[in-house]
Amino acid sequence: MSPLLFCLAEDVLSRSISKLVSEGKLDLIIGAKNYKIPSHTLYVDDVMIFCSAKMSGILNLENLFIEYANCSGQCVNPIKSSL
Repeated sequence: MSPLLFCLAEDVLSRSISKLVSEGKLDLIIGAKNYKIPSHTLYVDDVMIFCSAKMSGILNLENLFIEYANCSGQCVNPIKSSL
């Protein structure tokens, strides 16, 4: 049951990151001609986010992770994470 619950929680996080992008609060990396760069990828318990290094986007991500942690109980491990 635990892996299924984690997948549901990951889906909420994934949709929240996509929402930041669609609202213009997180800028994506500009790829080569006609090449779309994904905003993020999830694998097992890892999240990789591909975005421009603008302070506003980083702050929006930080706020998202804080809100997500408050709602889900899952916290970002600062030892394993980097920006």
